[in-house]
Amino acid sequence: GLALRGGQQSVDAPIADAELELRTLTETGEFSFAPRVRATYFSSAKELDSVDYFARLNWERRGQRVFTRLRGDYSVQDVVNSELPTVGSGGGLGDPDLGDSGRVLVENRRQRYDVRPLMSIELSERRDLQFEAGYADITFDDEIDEAQVNFNVADISAALATQLSERNSLTVRLRGARYEIGVRDPSDGYGAELQWDRQTSAESRSYFRIGGQKIDILTANEFGILAEGSKTAPVGGVGVSFLLGRNELFLDLSRNVGGSSAGVLVARDQLRVRWTRALTPRLSLL
Repeated sequence: GLALRGGQQSVDAPIADAELELRTLTETGEFSFAPRVRATYFSSAKELDSVDYFARLNWERRGQRVFTRLRGDYSVQDVVNSELPTVGSGGGLGDPDLGDSGRVLVENRRQRYDVRPLMSIELSERRDLQFEAGYADITFDDEIDEAQVNFNVADISAALATQLSERNSLTVRLRGARYEIGVRDPSDGYGAELQWDRQTSAESRSYFRIGGQKIDILTANEFGILAEGSKTAPVGGVGVSFLLGRNELFLDLSRNVGGSSAGVLVARDQLRVRWTRALTPRLSLL
């Protein structure tokens, strides 16, 4: 529980973590739904027990000129785990998880759900028009000022992707977002990004992204009086995902702007590393 010095508690317990993925594939798309349960049992400290619930949804459809996708996530969990990202957090390259304050002060529960639809329209053999939107809502059983407060984020983007060569593409993207944090007035943000992608095979991809986002914030003058203002925050990312023999490597470093349960907007730097080695055709080391 990240207790202060002298307040730690030594315990041991079994952990059960079970997930069942239901998946169907067709010639034009796929659908998957994965419910998951994680539970602990502390025989000497039952007040620390927790049962967390998760669900993940993914739907894709590929037409002749239009590709659509819908992703969704839902969780109800103890804040000891939910306030800290895990090795499996986030999506693909350049798509990190929405973070939180990282402060665990009291026993609490967090509920979170987010949905993200995407549509890509092929304008020509070399150009695609992409639209993406998202909405995430985070609530706590008990709110704590400046530590665990309810908030939600809505964003939308439009992008033009140009195929420069067989392996390289360049994307120009415009973004807009609205942050609603329970203890503050809503804040708006907008910005632009430039992204280069390189894909050498179906399983090997790298990218580099640079841009900026202008956001509404509260600023304090020399007398400590708060006033509305704005600030431009740099955003970007670089990453690679590839197969090499029996090894699969995923490496992604990104910087994004978003809300947090601390009740403020933050610029968040996030590094995700995942390495998988196939020991046998049926057994892998992660």
